[in-house]
Amino acid sequence: MTDSRSIFGIFIFIGILLFAVWLGVSIVTDQIETLMYVAAGGTLITCALLGRKIWLILPLMGALNFTLMISGTPDTLLLAQCLFVGFCVMQFFIRRLPFKIRITELEIWMLLVAICVGQVYLRNPVGLNIFGGSSVGARPYAVFGITFITCVILSCLRVGITDIRWVFRLSVIGGLLNFAMSTLGHFVPRIGVWYGAAAVNTSAADLPGMSSYNLNQADRIGFLGQASNNIALWISCLKSPIRACFHPLWAPLVLLSFAFAALSGFRNEIATVGLTYLVGIAYRGGFHSVVIATMTLVFGIALLAFVNLAAPLPSNVQRSLSFLPGTWEETHVEDAEGSTEWRVVMWEEALLTDHWIQNKILGDGLGMTREELNYISSFGDNQTKAQSISRSGKLSLQQEFMMASNNYHSGPVSTIRTIGYFGLCVLILAQIRLAIHAHRLIKRAKNTEWFPLTLLIGIPLIIFPFFWVFIYGSFAGGIETFLGGAAMIRLLQNNLPATNHPT
Repeated sequence: MTDSRSIFGIFIFIGILLFAVWLGVSIVTDQIETLMYVAAGGTLITCALLGRKIWLILPLMGALNFTLMISGTPDTLLLAQCLFVGFCVMQFFIRRLPFKIRITELEIWMLLVAICVGQVYLRNPVGLNIFGGSSVGARPYAVFGITFITCVILSCLRVGITDIRWVFRLSVIGGLLNFAMSTLGHFVPRIGVWYGAAAVNTSAADLPGMSSYNLNQADRIGFLGQASNNIALWISCLKSPIRACFHPLWAPLVLLSFAFAALSGFRNEIATVGLTYLVGIAYRGGFHSVVIATMTLVFGIALLAFVNLAAPLPSNVQRSLSFLPGTWEETHVEDAEGSTEWRVVMWEEALLTDHWIQNKILGDGLGMTREELNYISSFGDNQTKAQSISRSGKLSLQQEFMMASNNYHSGPVSTIRTIGYFGLCVLILAQIRLAIHAHRLIKRAKNTEWFPLTLLIGIPLIIFPFFWVFIYGSFAGGIETFLGGAAMIRLLQNNLPATNHPT
């Protein structure tokens, strides 16, 4: 036994020595490629060591939420899903994957959503444009397929209570890493460009399609919006937001969440933070607490409006608050209203004409026609040429570019473009039913150690249908949130102690 251990140790030593030699040579010849190989190898080794706990990379990488500037430009969640599916398949074949298939209402809704996507693919098959097909865009279907398989596996998994406790911790760790790396990308763009965090501070006029309505007065700092949402959610999970306002340690965090949302320059971030706190207050204090919180918010807005008279707030803050009554400068109010009008024009053109959506009942699919691809390509190369192949002649170049890219800034309109009115009804009903399941899970977990975790998973799912329909959304975001949320709710339903298991 001693001799075998010595031989094994010698092999390990030789392996480490060879790796060190290769690393030393490679780091001199091609640093970036070497670092990528090391990172990929380290990731695979970590996943192998996790074994049955491989699913824990999903909440971590989902909270990290970066797009990597490598081949295919995948985001961290997509990479985690690919690794999760790959390792689960291997565990299944060696019979080490603990799962139990149980069909419930949520699985049925997941299947209905998949059928909506499947039928539109069968009617409008897409490829990689190597056979001269009439439409291209296989990647979105592949991403949907990976997401769907991931969520199906996750909803059937049997995991330990100790592992479930790590979900909250990993979500917080991922959120903090996102903020730290986004801040680094803000100040050192040469580093941030590798993980999609270099352009975190942009003028609204620099955003694609935004120059047509003069938003150059307000900057956007996108990563602050995500940080504000995270802080608001974490506070709501761990403590009543009302009580947090009177606590010396929690109160600054509450103020920081609103400050980040305002500084982001996006109105929807203010709405998200406010809705998150209100839902958290409703579960922790009931209806009377919601009334108190609403009155407090009204007082806070009035105070900000008064402060703005004495010392004008930064332009991005005023634009974030412009949808609320106050003393905001007319320039920023008009800019914000122009943004809304700019989008409404696109929605009307998409829904009331046949220029952009051919089949409004069943949808046109996730891909795009070769005509749309050529238009997008010509937009970047020659805007005069793009104007010459304009579809309607009523919209600006920027608006047509956004519509050709299925970027309507509206969850319902984007969904109608993709899977039609029928698919929109299915997706909205699925989101509402998921929110109801999340509500039931939260109620059953109240006064237990699982209450914060169910709030972490449930609060975003409860506010999402309203936000997605009336404030901001996309088809891809709606599908991803529904499938991921359904999988996490089913995971908790299947694995939380029986006393907290919803019927």
